[in-house]
Amino acid sequence: MLPSRLSTQISTLYSNNVPDSTICGCKFYRLPENSTSHYTEWANSLPPERLYLEQYRELTVLQPTWVLTRKRFDELGGYGTEYLRLEDEGERELRLGEDLRFFYKHMKEGGKVRCVCGCVCVFFVFWSDAMWATIIIVAP
Repeated sequence: MLPSRLSTQISTLYSNNVPDSTICGCKFYRLPENSTSHYTEWANSLPPERLYLEQYRELTVLQPTWVLTRKRFDELGGYGTEYLRLEDEGERELRLGEDLRFFYKHMKEGGKVRCVCGCVCVFFVFWSDAMWATIIIVAP
Protein backbone atom coordinates (compact mmCIF):
# COMPACT_ATOMS: atom_id res chain seq x y z
CA MET A 1 0.00 0.00 0.00
CA LEU A 2 1.37 3.35 -0.93
CA PRO A 3 1.15 6.08 1.73
CA SER A 4 -1.67 7.98 0.02
CA ARG A 5 -3.86 4.98 -0.79
CA LEU A 6 -6.47 5.14 1.97
CA SER A 7 -6.85 8.92 1.99
CA THR A 8 -7.15 8.97 -1.80
CA GLN A 9 -9.75 6.20 -1.89
CA ILE A 10 -11.78 7.55 1.02
CA SER A 11 -11.86 10.98 -0.65
CA THR A 12 -12.99 9.36 -3.89
CA LEU A 13 -15.61 7.29 -2.09
CA TYR A 14 -17.14 10.33 -0.38
CA SER A 15 -16.84 12.61 -3.42
CA ASN A 16 -19.90 10.97 -4.99
CA ASN A 17 -23.47 11.31 -3.77
CA VAL A 18 -23.85 7.69 -2.68
CA PRO A 19 -20.86 6.54 -0.59
CA ASP A 20 -22.99 3.95 1.21
CA SER A 21 -23.67 2.10 -2.03
CA THR A 22 -20.22 2.36 -3.62
CA ILE A 23 -17.14 0.16 -3.78
CA CYS A 24 -14.01 2.18 -4.50
CA GLY A 25 -11.01 0.30 -5.85
CA CYS A 26 -7.69 1.46 -7.21
CA LYS A 27 -5.20 0.66 -9.89
CA PHE A 28 -2.17 -1.36 -8.78
CA TYR A 29 1.42 -2.37 -9.50
CA ARG A 30 2.43 -6.05 -9.52
CA LEU A 31 5.78 -7.30 -8.35
CA PRO A 32 7.57 -9.07 -9.82
CA GLU A 33 6.82 -7.12 -12.98
CA ASN A 34 4.86 -9.07 -15.60
CA SER A 35 3.31 -11.45 -13.05
CA THR A 36 -0.34 -11.75 -14.09
CA SER A 37 0.50 -9.15 -16.74
CA HIS A 38 -2.60 -9.74 -18.87
CA TYR A 39 -5.01 -9.26 -15.92
CA THR A 40 -3.03 -6.31 -14.55
CA GLU A 41 -3.01 -4.52 -17.90
CA TRP A 42 -6.73 -5.20 -18.44
CA ALA A 43 -7.84 -4.12 -14.96
CA ASN A 44 -5.66 -1.00 -14.90
CA SER A 45 -6.87 0.15 -18.32
CA LEU A 46 -10.63 0.02 -17.71
CA PRO A 47 -12.33 3.41 -18.11
CA PRO A 48 -15.16 4.14 -15.62
CA GLU A 49 -17.99 2.93 -17.89
CA ARG A 50 -16.23 -0.44 -18.42
CA LEU A 51 -16.22 -1.12 -14.66
CA TYR A 52 -19.92 -1.92 -15.11
CA LEU A 53 -19.92 -3.40 -18.60
CA GLU A 54 -17.24 -6.02 -17.89
CA GLN A 55 -18.46 -7.10 -14.45
CA TYR A 56 -19.33 -10.63 -15.61
CA ARG A 57 -15.93 -11.18 -17.21
CA GLU A 58 -13.96 -10.75 -13.98
CA LEU A 59 -13.80 -8.49 -10.95
CA THR A 60 -13.30 -5.06 -12.49
CA VAL A 61 -11.70 -3.71 -9.33
CA LEU A 62 -9.26 -6.03 -7.59
CA GLN A 63 -10.80 -7.14 -4.27
CA PRO A 64 -7.83 -6.33 -2.01
CA THR A 65 -8.05 -2.72 -3.20
CA TRP A 66 -11.69 -2.25 -2.14
CA VAL A 67 -12.78 0.51 0.20
CA LEU A 68 -16.44 0.61 1.17
CA THR A 69 -18.45 1.73 4.15
CA ARG A 70 -19.17 -0.68 6.97
CA LYS A 71 -22.85 0.10 6.42
CA ARG A 72 -22.67 -1.25 2.85
CA PHE A 73 -20.71 -4.32 3.92
CA ASP A 74 -23.33 -5.11 6.57
CA GLU A 75 -26.27 -4.38 4.23
CA LEU A 76 -24.95 -7.01 1.83
CA GLY A 77 -24.43 -9.54 4.61
CA GLY A 78 -20.63 -9.60 4.43
CA TYR A 79 -18.91 -12.51 2.78
CA GLY A 80 -21.00 -15.62 2.54
CA THR A 81 -21.96 -18.50 0.33
CA GLU A 82 -25.72 -18.37 0.70
CA TYR A 83 -26.39 -15.94 -2.14
CA LEU A 84 -26.01 -16.19 -5.89
CA ARG A 85 -25.74 -19.96 -5.90
CA LEU A 86 -25.62 -21.25 -9.45
CA GLU A 87 -28.52 -23.47 -10.49
CA ASP A 88 -26.37 -26.57 -10.88
CA GLU A 89 -24.20 -26.00 -7.80
CA GLY A 90 -24.68 -28.43 -4.96
CA GLU A 91 -24.67 -27.43 -1.31
CA ARG A 92 -20.95 -28.17 -0.97
CA GLU A 93 -19.89 -27.07 -4.44
CA LEU A 94 -19.09 -23.41 -4.92
CA ARG A 95 -17.47 -22.33 -8.15
CA LEU A 96 -17.45 -18.58 -7.52
CA GLY A 97 -15.19 -17.00 -4.92
CA GLU A 98 -16.71 -15.05 -2.05
CA ASP A 99 -15.33 -11.78 -3.40
CA LEU A 100 -17.02 -12.30 -6.76
CA ARG A 101 -20.28 -13.34 -5.09
CA PHE A 102 -20.14 -10.21 -2.88
CA PHE A 103 -19.42 -8.01 -5.92
CA TYR A 104 -22.34 -9.50 -7.87
CA LYS A 105 -24.70 -8.98 -4.94
CA HIS A 106 -23.46 -5.39 -4.63
CA MET A 107 -24.14 -4.78 -8.33
CA LYS A 108 -27.51 -6.59 -8.26
CA GLU A 109 -28.65 -4.30 -5.46
CA GLY A 110 -27.82 -1.13 -7.41
CA GLY A 111 -24.26 -0.70 -6.19
CA LYS A 112 -21.82 1.72 -7.79
CA VAL A 113 -18.15 1.12 -8.60
CA ARG A 114 -15.44 3.75 -8.65
CA CYS A 115 -11.73 3.39 -9.22
CA VAL A 116 -8.93 5.76 -8.28
CA CYS A 117 -7.05 6.64 -11.47
CA GLY A 118 -3.51 6.44 -10.16
CA CYS A 119 -1.72 3.30 -9.01
CA VAL A 120 -1.75 3.57 -5.23
CA CYS A 121 -1.33 -0.10 -4.33
CA VAL A 122 1.53 -2.57 -4.84
CA PHE A 123 1.16 -6.35 -4.79
CA PHE A 124 3.97 -8.87 -4.54
CA VAL A 125 3.17 -12.29 -5.99
CA PHE A 126 5.31 -15.33 -5.22
CA TRP A 127 5.05 -19.00 -6.05
CA SER A 128 6.49 -22.02 -4.30
CA ASP A 129 6.10 -25.75 -4.79
CA ALA A 130 3.29 -25.85 -2.26
CA MET A 131 1.30 -22.70 -2.96
CA TRP A 132 1.10 -19.23 -4.37
CA ALA A 133 0.18 -16.11 -2.47
CA THR A 134 -0.37 -12.42 -2.95
CA ILE A 135 1.08 -10.09 -0.35
CA ILE A 136 0.15 -6.45 -0.04
CA ILE A 137 3.28 -4.38 0.48
CA VAL A 138 2.87 -1.70 3.12
CA ALA A 139 5.12 1.29 2.58
CA PRO A 140 6.66 2.87 5.70
